[in-house]
Amino acid sequence: MAEEDREWGHVAAEGPGAAVLVARLDARHTLTPLHAELGMRQAAEALQAALAQPPREQLLPLPGEGFALTAHETQPLVDAARGLRQRLPADTERALRFRFGVHALADARAPNADELVIAQRVAAAAPYGGVCLSAEAVDRLTQPWALPLQDRGRASEAPEDPLRLFALDPDTGLHPPPVPDLGPMLAVLTPELSGAGDRGQAVAEMVADALIVALSRSSQLRVVSHRSSQGLRHSRQALDDAFAHLQAHHVLQCRGSLGLNDRVFLQLSLHARRQPAPLWQGRAEFELVDLLYGDTFPLSQACSEVHTVLQASTLQATKRLPWERLEHFQLLNAATQLMHKLAPAAFAQSRAMLDHLHAQLPQHPEPLAWLAQWHLLEVAQGASTQVVAPQALALAEQALERDPQHSLAHALAGHAQAMLGRPASDSGAHHQAALAANPNNGLAWLFHALHQTYQGRTQEACEAAKLALALSPLDPWRYFMDSVCAHALLANNQVEAGLVHAQHSARLNAQHGPTLVYLVLAHARLGQLALADEALGRLLQRWPGYTVSEFRSAYWGRETEHAETFARALALAGLPNG
Repeated sequence: MAEEDREWGHVAAEGPGAAVLVARLDARHTLTPLHAELGMRQAAEALQAALAQPPREQLLPLPGEGFALTAHETQPLVDAARGLRQRLPADTERALRFRFGVHALADARAPNADELVIAQRVAAAAPYGGVCLSAEAVDRLTQPWALPLQDRGRASEAPEDPLRLFALDPDTGLHPPPVPDLGPMLAVLTPELSGAGDRGQAVAEMVADALIVALSRSSQLRVVSHRSSQGLRHSRQALDDAFAHLQAHHVLQCRGSLGLNDRVFLQLSLHARRQPAPLWQGRAEFELVDLLYGDTFPLSQACSEVHTVLQASTLQATKRLPWERLEHFQLLNAATQLMHKLAPAAFAQSRAMLDHLHAQLPQHPEPLAWLAQWHLLEVAQGASTQVVAPQALALAEQALERDPQHSLAHALAGHAQAMLGRPASDSGAHHQAALAANPNNGLAWLFHALHQTYQGRTQEACEAAKLALALSPLDPWRYFMDSVCAHALLANNQVEAGLVHAQHSARLNAQHGPTLVYLVLAHARLGQLALADEALGRLLQRWPGYTVSEFRSAYWGRETEHAETFARALALAGLPNG
């Protein structure tokens, strides 16, 4: 195995990362220096008491500022900060007020000066008693969906300053907009393999992927995406969280071990919501090499039995394209997670990893398909659509040359064609092929919803968008999914529901221009002109010089009836006609 493979394989297996919490003292407090020092010591002790060691590492005084606490895991540090206010004295005359800031560290045992300076800047941006996180710290969270995160955008307007801030807003609800009950949903949890280390974690992810791919081929089941179920891989109560946060009706859970000679032993159980006993239990035993080559009869048999329990029908076996080595899958898994991180360095590293994997496996479609998605995600980084779309389309078409039934590649090819203004029939054919290959591909349903919206088939678009959300409720691209749902609902004259999804999208990503457009026109259509004006200010900050004329000419569905409704609402909100 090449040295670069080993290095990136380690990245693939990395768990929660280190971080520092800075508690910055309110400089305007009226306490004496002695009382202030005593209060800070009490606050530090309370914070330490709330955080076990490990992950807690060391307490650092910040003279004249407050103190800093480092930890090997970010999520517990943030949870401890949230609970600190309840541990401090409630008396307003004697209480100290802090601003809290959290930033990622390379090493909790040895934070460097630059890292501490950034953490202090993050703390300075928080309201008194509030908590702010850098984008790098958010990337380290194991359960971001459990926190009321609010994107506050860039810390400054300076192009050379990359610091992006997120606040914990206690007034923001934790739960995303409700998704209607679209029938029983099945979630597959990543297996728990005992004593297997990094290699075992990679095997566990591959098993979960194989199970989800096989079960997703059935048009009779609705299977939660692997990207969403991965969000629970660090949960200590994954089964309960799957029912609560993935909105699953049934959950397939696996436990086992990776034995000598890479033999995998699994115990599988199918659970139903509010039923204490499993609906089904089974065992599977196979060689890792069979898993790599996508020909694992025991897993296929287990999927067929699960399908029979849920639908009283058999499931046709599917054969996945082979991997030469476990490290190749491990590298793909890491790259696909990194591409959705907030830090620009992680996004760039994802591209380098996929390029390396494609060089190692030039005939495999997966690196090509994910490189196509990487290019589409460049648009969110500010890249030009006309530059990105041809690259994404070429890569998706290369993936389809290697696997004509590749669902993700079809979905991405269809969306890239729409971005290039190709005939709707061409992009629509790709979306249909994507859903035929995998009826549970949430991204395919999402792009299909966009396609339907631009064609004026808004009711169908709403149904497709809601299904996409149901299939991947913890998707790392959730802001885009909510934005598409808002778009479809607004086009279908469901303005209040559309506004809810637009607001949730903007909470997750305050820099997404189309979402800001939907906020402006939704508020305007509801007669909330003051809120429309506030959203318009944010839109013009993001897209200076934007006009109603530009909207009319650039909107892909410009021939539809709702396009003119959108344009009139933008004009009512005060967007210049141009």
